[in-house]
Amino acid sequence: MIVEMISMNGTLFSPSLSLESLLMRFVFVRFLGTRMIYTSGVISDINKKETLEQLQDNKLALVCHKLQLKPSDTLLDIGCGWGTLVTYASKNFGCDATGVTLSKNQAEFGTKRIMDNGVKAEKARILRKDFRDLDKNRRFSKIVSLEMAEVKLFFTFNYLSVEKQETDEGFWE
Repeated sequence: MIVEMISMNGTLFSPSLSLESLLMRFVFVRFLGTRMIYTSGVISDINKKETLEQLQDNKLALVCHKLQLKPSDTLLDIGCGWGTLVTYASKNFGCDATGVTLSKNQAEFGTKRIMDNGVKAEKARILRKDFRDLDKNRRFSKIVSLEMAEVKLFFTFNYLSVEKQETDEGFWE
């Protein structure tokens, strides 16, 4: 069955991946869809039939519009998962986007996704690290974390507010 998945979708599966990585991605694709998004979708028109991917794009567009993203923005996506929002925001809104994840597989997949979507590495990147370990001199004009349901994040944001991260120029990571 895995061999069939490899031949059906070469962008998600490659023969060079380990069996463990293939199984993990197969399970994630079945659960998250081919876009590998850990988030809900948004119905734009109840009278219109939309695919899962369209619903997910609607959600990404809504988030980017609510953030009022523009090309001059620097976006930090905490717990970026497979890099979908980072790629979408940079490609469609022209902002400089950085995603952070602790997962090696997610960082590799997200980095490839950015390249596959024609986004230059100078405009978008996925870093494999805890966001608290980012360069303290780096500033972000917008920070987002989509449906990352970790209790640790609540405590971390409390830590950020105590450290007074907001300045006239934006937030630092």
